[in-house]
Amino acid sequence: MATCLCDARVFPPPPDIPAGLARLPRQIGGFPDFRAALLAGVALKPALDGWRAREGDDFGLMLLEWWAYVLDVLSFYSGELAGELYIRTAQRDRSLRRLVALIGYTPRPPLAASATLVLFAEAGRSISVPAGTAFRSDVVAGQAPQIFEASVDTQIHQSLNEWTIAPIRPQTFDRGPLLLDPKGASIAEGQIVLVESGSTRHAARIAAVASRRFLDGETYVQPTLAPAPMIPAAQQLATIRLSRPAQRAAANAFAGAPRARTGSVVTLILDALYPQLRAGTAVILEDAATGQLHVLTISSVALSHVPLAGSSPAPTVPFTQVTLAGAEPDWIGSVSPDRLVLHFNNVTAGRVVRPAKAEIMLGDLRASAPLTAPVKPLQLDTASRVLLRDALERGADLAANVTDDGAGNGTLRLLSTALLSSPLAAPVAAYGNLVAVTRGESVSEILGSGDATRAFQTFRLKKKPLTYIAAPGAPGGRQSTLRIWVDAVLWREVPSLFVAGPEDRVYTVRQTVDGETEIGFGGQGFGQPLPSGVSNVRAAYRFGGGAASPPAGALHQLARPVKGLRRATNPLAAFGGDDGDRPEDIRTAAPNSALALGRAIALPDFEAIARGYRGILNAAATWSWDTREQRAGVALWFVPPTDEGAEQLGADLAAYLHGIAAPGTPISVARATPVPMTLAVDLSVDADREPATVQAAVLARLTELLSPRQVPIGAPIFRADILAEARATKGVDEVRGVLSNGATAPFAFTVAEGQYLAITVVQAL
Repeated sequence: MATCLCDARVFPPPPDIPAGLARLPRQIGGFPDFRAALLAGVALKPALDGWRAREGDDFGLMLLEWWAYVLDVLSFYSGELAGELYIRTAQRDRSLRRLVALIGYTPRPPLAASATLVLFAEAGRSISVPAGTAFRSDVVAGQAPQIFEASVDTQIHQSLNEWTIAPIRPQTFDRGPLLLDPKGASIAEGQIVLVESGSTRHAARIAAVASRRFLDGETYVQPTLAPAPMIPAAQQLATIRLSRPAQRAAANAFAGAPRARTGSVVTLILDALYPQLRAGTAVILEDAATGQLHVLTISSVALSHVPLAGSSPAPTVPFTQVTLAGAEPDWIGSVSPDRLVLHFNNVTAGRVVRPAKAEIMLGDLRASAPLTAPVKPLQLDTASRVLLRDALERGADLAANVTDDGAGNGTLRLLSTALLSSPLAAPVAAYGNLVAVTRGESVSEILGSGDATRAFQTFRLKKKPLTYIAAPGAPGGRQSTLRIWVDAVLWREVPSLFVAGPEDRVYTVRQTVDGETEIGFGGQGFGQPLPSGVSNVRAAYRFGGGAASPPAGALHQLARPVKGLRRATNPLAAFGGDDGDRPEDIRTAAPNSALALGRAIALPDFEAIARGYRGILNAAATWSWDTREQRAGVALWFVPPTDEGAEQLGADLAAYLHGIAAPGTPISVARATPVPMTLAVDLSVDADREPATVQAAVLARLTELLSPRQVPIGAPIFRADILAEARATKGVDEVRGVLSNGATAPFAFTVAEGQYLAITVVQAL
């Protein structure tokens, strides 16, 4: 008997289970604990007072240890079974799904990716591409080929197959050499030219003429002028003119005073009559001895009668007299008259151009952009969308139409002011025969036979996974492609049979752990039971889905030929697919959804519902002040899976939230802005561990912790959390520090509202 409280043995000990555990501890004990407790209990049994066995081969001691082993095993399984009874600690996917079903949560199934295909029609009449037309992708990154099917009937025609956007040229001089369009350029070395840029004029002589090929593939005429003109970088090309004088005139040799300069005005009597001279035109005055040039403007033109020397009386002869304004250089007033030459009657020497842009943005297309001719007369209207593909096989989706004037001239006309996410490399092709496709292959199968005497019959689809496609107004933004007919009558899918009446022709859909789809029918007053029949339950559906999707250019095979359809391709990668809920997603989403109860009232409701919407990786909600309505509203920020389709995803989410929130609630939905950051952890590894394996494990844990799904929006990330995650990795001896963008990390990484850290974990040092 214990004589002191400190000698009292308490077994089993009181359970100590703190909150937030990922696994429940073994609540009783192991083999040593049970063995010690059994031995301690021997003293309490009078019948065993004479037992003095202490050796391991004693049969009584062996029985006691056998029982300790049994209790050890039972305790282990008891702990494991207890863990499967809670959402946070359940390890088996099946247990987790059963638990969340009790609170009405249905894990999100895989979602099918979407894509826009460009179709190429053969010559002839308009071709109909029916809904359900199938296209197959290539094998990419070890993934099996995927089937995509057209969503709607589409008409295509050869005239919309493909166009090329005309080269996009800068409208200002910018920087670089003076270049002329080779078509119409008329210059030669040694010629005098006049360069006019706006109100500025410059006279120069052509020192050299060269042909030069630029990155746009075109060859231009490049003159070298001496002296070089000073053309402002922002000068509009339309205001820059290059001309050369077609005529020249010398000063009159008979005139006693062939010129008179008064300030900036020069009066000059020429050597003949020149009716081509007109007041207001620009001319170039040259010093023939030195080659100096200056541009002047004719103020007036008149006749001057000059007596001819050598006769008496001397006859007078009329000559052209011009008054020139703009005589600033000193040499004009000091040079000998016989050295002056007037160059006039300018003709175009060439059109000043700039090389076409190697990369273009949407702003370069402006409201409209010409297409290279000839463009065939369009037999169908473009459907307010045009796909682009550049020289590097990159694509873009534009809200635009293509029109033609019937004379071979086509124009791309933009319908929105959206920006391209990245520049496109010229030349850029445009396509008008477009069709929307979603992943999934259509099948039709007999599920089985109904039996009116049985309630809650279930069947499983033969193909998996069942395809779910994006549906903006549906719960979670996704909709099943499954249709069930019983005796040729279409039945309706419901989330639960408990809300169905005894006459309702309804069924439920449940995804199993292994990805199969189970169809459940009603009975006993909860939905109509299946009527008896032979093979009278039929299903039509599509199968296929998930995040893996073909990149740009990989979706081009016709699964089945279509008459008149030559080929297809996808300039843009497929987008919008996801793998559905992972176990870690379910543990968070299920309790949050239970709080929302299908209505958005409080901020956590908006956040939980947004996280459950199709394709949303992460979301955060905050109160905001609506200045227009002068009341509090909701600002919701979300992280999409990819850039493709993010704008439409945000619009669909906003419409869905408005539908389930209180009428009139101001709701703004915007994409969260990523703030790039690199992260490295300085750590040491236990001596008995392989460093590369431990470092890889740390990288994996931190990458998951800091993934777009987990990282907070508009909230800080604490360095302590990163350190704790790294230290929790088996084999890590010490974490010496954390580096962000190459510098020592602060105690917390902060971002502004609507931002999140896009963290790349580069290495574990």
